Amino acid sequence: MDRYTVRDITKYEMTLVATNNQNQKIKVIPEILKEQLNEACRYVNVVAIANVLPGMTKLEISDGTTSMEVPFKSPRLRAPSPVIICISPQFIAEQWQTFIAHVHVARRFGGHLHLYVTSMIDSFFDLLTEYEKLGYVTVDFWIRHDIPEVNEESELRNQAGAQTDCLLQYKEAAEFVAFFDLDDILFPVHQNDYLNEFRMLYSIHPDILTFHYNKRETIAHNKAVISDINFFDLFNHTWFVNEEDYGKTVTRPEHLKSMWIHEPFNIPYSRKHTIKDNHLVHIQKPVDSDGKETIPWRLSNFERIEGMRKNETVLILRKVSRDLRNFIDDTEPDLKLSLISVTFDPLLIWLKSTGEPMEIGYQKVDDGCQLNVDRHSMTFLENVHPKDIFLDDLNMLLRLQKSILPYFEMSAHRMTSDILMTKNKLRVKKLLIKTSNPHDAMKMLQYTCPMTIEEFGIYDIKMSNEAWKMDEIMASGHWKKAKKFENLEFNLDASVLQLTHFDMVNVHVKEVSAEELLELKKHYLNSPDFSYFYIGYQKLLNPHRLPEFLGPPLILHPDHHDNGRWYFKCRLSECLYIQHFGTNVFMSSIDREMVPKGGILQ
Repeated sequence: MDRYTVRDITKYEMTLVATNNQNQKIKVIPEILKEQLNEACRYVNVVAIANVLPGMTKLEISDGTTSMEVPFKSPRLRAPSPVIICISPQFIAEQWQTFIAHVHVARRFGGHLHLYVTSMIDSFFDLLTEYEKLGYVTVDFWIRHDIPEVNEESELRNQAGAQTDCLLQYKEAAEFVAFFDLDDILFPVHQNDYLNEFRMLYSIHPDILTFHYNKRETIAHNKAVISDINFFDLFNHTWFVNEEDYGKTVTRPEHLKSMWIHEPFNIPYSRKHTIKDNHLVHIQKPVDSDGKETIPWRLSNFERIEGMRKNETVLILRKVSRDLRNFIDDTEPDLKLSLISVTFDPLLIWLKSTGEPMEIGYQKVDDGCQLNVDRHSMTFLENVHPKDIFLDDLNMLLRLQKSILPYFEMSAHRMTSDILMTKNKLRVKKLLIKTSNPHDAMKMLQYTCPMTIEEFGIYDIKMSNEAWKMDEIMASGHWKKAKKFENLEFNLDASVLQLTHFDMVNVHVKEVSAEELLELKKHYLNSPDFSYFYIGYQKLLNPHRLPEFLGPPLILHPDHHDNGRWYFKCRLSECLYIQHFGTNVFMSSIDREMVPKGGILQ
């Protein structure tokens, strides 16, 4: 409709007159909706919404005096699939290879293409009709107007009208409708198929009306012969344009009354949700075998973006899509995660690359394993034990983490010798082990590379406060290489002098002596990289000799377990600070200006 007519029509009441097969008539005043991005085009998509008669045979538009008949068609009562993908009109279409890629991916994940045709080359149309016979696609026709001005002034050949037409056709027949271009291909990342993927999204976001997928353009090579098309060639690489483009929409059809090209404008933006962990694979400008782009407009600058190959959803993606699972196993890219945290009771894996961490849980249900992501059920695997799937995923994660992992944590009451089955030792900077004894802690330690360890900690998962002998661990390369160590909920049965190669220490010990504290003071007094040394002890030997070794203490709070403070000149403007409080001793480097009144700087 002419936009000026749209402007004027809002001042008056449009009347629709419906007649049914029993010659009954009803007059209704419809709701008028306009789907338009801006005022650039004269002719815009306008939808009139009203309830009419069952068995309607004639529809007219009237101003009260004059009537004009309006052609119409009835909506579909059944859909070929619960998920319909509405493809915008094809105009002078020739990229049949893109159709082949899209129609097979859609079929694989339970979608059905409803494709509009304005014009295309004969051979492409012949191919299209063959796929329609197979039930892969529904071909519909989108006409051009007889008046050239209308075609020239319609917004992108009235794609919004076609998308609205598709919405209304399946409004009562399909569970979900997606509005894509032919070169926009979606792979589900959480479920086996589109249907359960979209159901999951609506279960997580019940107040959302539409979900929006942005596009990521990827490189694709055309094949001249259909038998040469290879889906691994199309999708198993990482050549993308390093930017996201304005994407497309998925919705339940009952949520919308009209549709624009990319998104509807007649619902609040607060009820639209942009998907962050997935995107449409956009095959916009395929490359011919000679390396030239077949579409020279806005030539693309492709880059190898390894992060596009893997993200936090890799485990779920691997579980639910056989083709992509094979791709993951065959290519083995670097995940570049920043955190992996594992616990055996319950079976959980936390992982993080960017954004918020993701939790993957493995729960035994009947004779299979229920996979949960962030406490939401994702997929069910039959005839498998959760622990087997858990260990398989854990070892896959560690195998694919080829770069140095910043942080790895494992929590298990008992660790078996074959808990990790990676080909290479895990390279990690910070390692935290939570277990019930030092022998099991050593089992975990043997799976990690000592050369990359910068800090590690060991916690007693039973919180027993027992004494642990860690001779095997203290002889390891990890112990010698790291610069930071901490233990918690148990007491180390060893001399604190065996920890002097660390720059940062938080240790709980069975006992420590005044003589050992003196040696620590001598060692760290001029150590250039020293940060702190905290000791929590069960027993202090020879406490009466501390004033002899360290000098007279400064006691600021005699009623609060304050056993004294000492200050010793060290490098430049700093001093070594020692505090004895309760059953704890703390040493660190501080500025000399921080020495309180009454403190003696020795």
